[in-house]
Parts: sequence; structure tokens; C-alpha cells
Amino acid sequence: MKITKVISASIAMAVAPLALQAQHFTVGPEVGYERASYHIGNNRDKGVSIHAGNGIRIGAAVAYEFSNGLFLRSGLSYSHRGGAHIFGIDDNQRLPFVRNLQLKSTDFMTIPLSIGYEFPFCNRWGIGIEAGGYLASGLGSGSSHFNLTNSEGSAGSVFKDSQFTVATPDGYDRTPVDIKGSDRIDAGCMFGAHVRFNRIKLRATYQLGLCKTIYDMAMPRTFILSLAYDFKL
Repeated sequence: MKITKVISASIAMAVAPLALQAQHFTVGPEVGYERASYHIGNNRDKGVSIHAGNGIRIGAAVAYEFSNGLFLRSGLSYSHRGGAHIFGIDDNQRLPFVRNLQLKSTDFMTIPLSIGYEFPFCNRWGIGIEAGGYLASGLGSGSSHFNLTNSEGSAGSVFKDSQFTVATPDGYDRTPVDIKGSDRIDAGCMFGAHVRFNRIKLRATYQLGLCKTIYDMAMPRTFILSLAYDFKL
């Protein structure tokens, strides 16, 4: 949570002087595509490889626009991710008997907060850039599948502890196994750009997760391509 506090405080200090210049704000729906991967953040898991997964995002964006081209953007969005694979796991302490892991689905609610600038072209077109931070929380239990070292498999939950058993070497008994669930809270930096035509925006965003949310070893890296419509108020 220290990372979250630092990001929030930095953004607040940067945008506070702009409040008196606000001209209007916009609000509108946003829908898009996600490409989610995960970054292994230490040497302990250096041999682990990851394949990214596809997902969707649905939400609403709110922006404060200033007369000099600056804007503040926030909102709330729901994302459904799936299909990510983590290979080459060799950690008997955190993931005993697990060789590969498939993240079938992980759902998140995300709140972004960014500051940006739009370069206008004529009256209808504009190109903008932005940077800031985000805070996300995992929803539900998620769905994962563990491929075990003895060629067995077992389903589990991403955000809840998973329990299963594996066969003993002699094949006459089974050993109970407990896997601690992933952390629900994710936070990090975000960078984006958009192209605007009238009130329609095509937005590309990259979220750089700074929290090891997936079984205490992987940090999310998410690319988002979305289409939004802003109602000017």
C-alpha cells in the first residue's frame, strides 16, 4: 500500500494548482480489448516464462478539461482477463508440486488517475498523451489450473486458497497440498495516448503493475486498446 500512497500523493500535488483553471468536464462509456501479461520481479523466479492472455474491458471515463489543453482523467472499469500461462515453476515453498500454471480467468475493477495534454487539430481532431497511476482490486475467486509435477492436474481459485491432493510415489496414498491465493490489490503506473474525432476517442493505454499479485511472484503488465465517447457537460 506504500506504493499506492506515493502515487496518489504525487498526482495530487501535481494537479492541485490546475483546479482553478477548469473549464468543463466530460463523462462517457468506454469499451476495449486487453492484452495481459505478467512480469517476474526477482532472480528467484528467473527461469519462469509467461505467455500473455486476451481479455475485455468495460467502463466509464470522467475527464476535466482545461482551456490550455491540459486534462485530468479518471473513471471506473471492469476487466475480464484470461488465458495467461506461467511455465517452469520450481518453488516448493509457495507452489509445491506445481510445474505449470494456467490463469483461466481473473477479473478486476480498476480506478485510473492521470494528467495529460491534448494537441488540437482543426475543430474536430486532436491527439493527446497522458501519464499517472491506477488502483485495481480482484473480483470473485478467479479460475486457475495447476499442472502438477507428477503429470496430474487440479483446478483452483486465483484469489482464494486452493486445496488438492497428489498421489504419493508408491501410488497407494495421496498427499494434501495447500496453495495460498493471490493478492487482490494491484497498483502501478499508467501511460497512454489517444486520437480524438469530435467526442469519439481511440485510446491506447499501458498499465505497469508494481505489486506481485499473482501468487507472490508476478506483476501485471496490461496493454489496453479502447474506444470511448465523451459527453461534454
